[in-house]
Amino acid sequence: MNRMFLRSAVLVVVLMASATAAFAAAGLNMAWTNCVGEGTPVTLKTFACTSTAGTNQLVCSLIAPAGVDHFNGAEIYVDLITQATPLPDWWAMYTMSNGQTQCRTGLSANMTVSSSAVVCQDIWQGLAGGGMSGYALPSLALPTINPGNAAQYATIDAIAAVPPGSEQALTADTEYFLFNILINNSKSTGTGNCAGCLVPACLSFTRCQLTQPLPFDLVNISTPGVVSLVTWQGSGADCAAVPVRKATWGAIKSMYR
Repeated sequence: MNRMFLRSAVLVVVLMASATAAFAAAGLNMAWTNCVGEGTPVTLKTFACTSTAGTNQLVCSLIAPAGVDHFNGAEIYVDLITQATPLPDWWAMYTMSNGQTQCRTGLSANMTVSSSAVVCQDIWQGLAGGGMSGYALPSLALPTINPGNAAQYATIDAIAAVPPGSEQALTADTEYFLFNILINNSKSTGTGNCAGCLVPACLSFTRCQLTQPLPFDLVNISTPGVVSLVTWQGSGADCAAVPVRKATWGAIKSMYR
């Protein structure tokens, strides 16, 4: 499979729709703890930052579009903005090209749907390989967002695929689980802690790219589902400042040719 890594792109688009009982069209969903369709979506996460144990789980899912008959892979992008400028050390979780990490290594991803899920279908059928692909901080970002807010942004990138022969047709308007994005609480307190755990942030599931093989086909989705924006530590971050310019997929791809 031809995998496209957009590790350095910071394109932030706030995508949030009012919750509704039924899915009317294709779109992106994200909530804390569970798939949006499994109940009332959890859109606010608070943490006292008095412990280094535990993990905060963001669940990304998809309301499938029509016409995806041979799904075999997906790449997603979750963008964030913090209230503080620059982005606090607690969110400095990327690894440099030389292997050196920043303040902490607090990010991971998996493709394991909850055993209690009823509405959210497993798009991977338990066969996926993949995980975290990239995490870009402002110093690595392309100029696709408001320069005045650039120091507050970062982008999480995850990618996965199923083995050849495991392709499946997706049912339109059905919610499918995609990824769990795990943000752990390491270095939140104590000696060697990373400042900024208590700083409010907004996180938005902004883009998803589905793949189909033979012939190779990309299905790009950037529209909201029921809920695709959540907050960390309250509403202090200026979520309205996130989108200022929306680059097209063609423009983004051209940067990597």
